[in-house]
This record gives sequence, C-alpha cells and structure tokens, in this order.
Amino acid sequence: MKNIQRVFVILMMLALAISFFAVSVSAAGDTWETKADMSQGRHEMSVASAANGKLYVFGGRTLTSNIYSNTVQEYNPASNSWSLKTSMPTGRKYSGAASIGDKIYVVGGQTASGAIGTLEIYNTMTDTWTSGANLSTPRYGHAVVSVDGKLYAIGGRNGSINPTDVEMYDPSTNTWSTKAPIPTGRYSTTAAAVENRIFVIGGYDGINNKSVQAYNTETDAWESKSSLGTGKASLSSASIQGKVYIFGGNSTGSVLSEVEEYNPLTDTWIRRSDMPETVHSAGAATIGGKIYVAGGNANGSTVNNLTIAYMPPEFPSAPQDLVTTSGDATVSLSWSVVSSATSYNIKRSTTAGGPYTTVASSVTGTTYTDTTVTNGTTYYYVVTAVNAGGESANSNEASATPQAPVVNRALLVITLVSGLEKEYDLSMTEVNAFIDWYNNRAEGIGTEVYTINKTFNLASFLSRKDYITFSKIETFEVSEYLVE
Repeated sequence: MKNIQRVFVILMMLALAISFFAVSVSAAGDTWETKADMSQGRHEMSVASAANGKLYVFGGRTLTSNIYSNTVQEYNPASNSWSLKTSMPTGRKYSGAASIGDKIYVVGGQTASGAIGTLEIYNTMTDTWTSGANLSTPRYGHAVVSVDGKLYAIGGRNGSINPTDVEMYDPSTNTWSTKAPIPTGRYSTTAAAVENRIFVIGGYDGINNKSVQAYNTETDAWESKSSLGTGKASLSSASIQGKVYIFGGNSTGSVLSEVEEYNPLTDTWIRRSDMPETVHSAGAATIGGKIYVAGGNANGSTVNNLTIAYMPPEFPSAPQDLVTTSGDATVSLSWSVVSSATSYNIKRSTTAGGPYTTVASSVTGTTYTDTTVTNGTTYYYVVTAVNAGGESANSNEASATPQAPVVNRALLVITLVSGLEKEYDLSMTEVNAFIDWYNNRAEGIGTEVYTINKTFNLASFLSRKDYITFSKIETFEVSEYLVE
C-alpha cells in the first residue's frame, strides 16, 4: 500500500512539473481584455487611432437601419471611456480611415446613393472637419493605409465593379495620383502596413478571398505572399512589432473569432488566441502596445458595442551591434545578447537589404561562423532573436567579403660558381626554408644538397626537382613581392 502511495505522489509531482514547464515556455501576452462598451454599437464603419493615443470610430450603421451614420466616437484608453465628437459632414458606411499625425482621413464609402469618393479630414486636436480632394474612383469596402505621410486607397467596390486601381493621396498638395493596380480586385478587404509595405488580406471577389498581396510603396510594385488557410471577408487588421494581425471576419456564411498573425520576415501565418466573441465588419487599430477591436456584427443578428484589447505575444527585441569578420572562406559574426531570447536565426543575402535566406537557426550563443561562403563574394547578414512569443525584427545589417589569405612570394635567383643562374618563383615560406638550410649548412649542419620542387611546366611529369649543392653556390638573391 505504501508503495502505491509513493508511486501516486511521484506521478503527481511529475504532472505538476510538466504543467509548470508548459506554462514557463508559453508566450507571454497573446491575451484579451474587455474594455468599456462603445457609446453606440456600429458595424461597417471605419476605425483609426491618432497621435494623441486615442481610438476613433467613424460612421457605419446599426443592423436594423439603412441610415448611414455620421457619428464620431472617441475612445480614451487612459480613462477606459467613450465620448461623442463632432459628426462627419457626410454619413457613410464601408469607408476607410487612416491617420497622419493629429489628423484622420476618412476616405470614400457608401451612402444611399451608392459609392462615393469623398475625403473628409478630422483634426483630433480641434475636433473639427475639413474637406480634401475626392478619389478619382468612388469606392466602398476598400482598404486605406498611411505610409510615410501618404494615404493609399486600395480595392473596394463601385456598383458591380471591383476597382483594381490604387490611389495615393499627398496631404501637402491635396492631390491623388494613380499607382500600380492591385492584381486582384476585391472589397470588404483589410490592409496593414509594416515599414514600406502594405499587406492586403482577404476580401470578397465573388468568393471569400484568401490571397495576400504586398505593395511596396518605394518600388510601386506588387508581389504575392503566403495565402490564408481559409478565405475571409469583412475582417479587420492592424500591425504591431513588425507583425500583422487579422481579426474575425466571415467565411462561407460563418462569423469568426479567429486571430491570425503574419510575419513578413518569414512570410508565414500562425494562429493566435481567439477573440472573446465572433465578429465581422469591426474595426481595429494599434495604440501603444495593444490592438483595440471595436464594434462589428457579432453573429449576423446583433451589432456589437463591444471594445476589446489584444496584447500580442512579447517578442524579443532585435539584436544590436552585429559585426562581421572575414576569413578564408569563412565569415564570423557576433552581436549583443538579447535578454529575452532563447535562440537566434542567422540570415544572409548577396544583395544589400535582402531578401535574406536563413543559413542557421536555433543558435544559442551570440557568435556564429558561416563556412558556406565563397571567397571574393560580398555577403550581407542580419540576425533575429527568437523566444516563445516568436521572432524579432532584423538586427542591423553587416557585410563581409571572405578572402584567401595574402601570401607573399619571391623570385629566388641562385648564381652558381660556374656562372649559371637558377631562378625560382616561390612562396616566402619556401624561400625562408631555403635560407634556413643555407645558413645551417654554412655552420656545418644539415645536408650538402637542397631540393627545390618545381611546380611549373609539369606536363606529364609527376614531379620536377632541382638539387642544389651548397658548395656550388656563389651567391643568391631574393626579390619579394606581394600577391594581390
């Protein structure tokens, strides 16, 4: 009986140890908080955050009303409270919104008359509205994103047409210009920016689209990225810590609570903790270290006034002070330790700025030697840190060009007592070996004859050797030169 009890205790201790281990390696963050309800429940609205650290909801509608709202609601995370602000001049749903500094630009949308191209600009500091230039192509259900002080309006719907044109707005000139079209027109889509790239995700183009297409604002070019596992429309998104997160949406008639994280560095998707409720046609924006999701349609019959905040996993910070050192067909790397990292990934490219290929992963120290390089080729490296939360952004880039070691050579000219000259092109190692032999022999040490291997003009010979007799040497000359 005592043995049985002892076994039971041991099993319990093992179970507790396993449970503790599972908790200790899980990612910190990746959790949800419920916040104060919206002043008025809405869906099909636009949402943006501003430099003042507050969240704004523009227009939309209730489920039972086809009156498109011009209401503006402001959420203050510091006080966890909502308040009403000055209404938009134009009531609308399915608009797009993005901020530049203290101003939020509400673009396009749908009224009872159909798609509009109206741009109205909200000043969060003065609680006032002004008008800007209209879009060239009216649209609704489109994505609006700001990058480097410019606005981009992408996709959407205009009657029975899904425009593929992309328009960029420059606030300094109050003008729109046309950019490279998106490969696949869609509406009820979402988009978020990481650095100079805008990732357009999902939407509806006759089916719930699962494609992900990235627009580079510097090159005005599009490329396809890893698709969603399931096509989704009416989803919302935001970016934080170099990752893109998508929330909810609908898929083949089902309202979703799914949260997925996209890593632009690895072009991969992973599932994160679900939202507390299913929701589509909501809005999301980043404030500080959290993403706030507000409103939306909960289940097809209920409009949400719910506000929830998502805390992303705590990713490690990017490694700093990456330094490279070239060797003979090797490159050595070192970097500063990242306290929260459990390992590091080493990435390499032959082009400055990438794209990079991972050449080593799960490196546990802060040094690494790359032996898969070719002398004379310049390589560009970055390092990322990894922990249970995921992968960091890239370190600084460092370059190196491995080279074979420089070997000095010399012409050794030996003049024999007969007047005959013998000339040899040798490495300095070989020349020094000859000098050592000569000096030793002059002191009566060593052999009388020295052998010099002739590695040139071998033809079909296995080897060619000259045998130099010490007593036959009149003098010799060494002319050293540097091999470039």
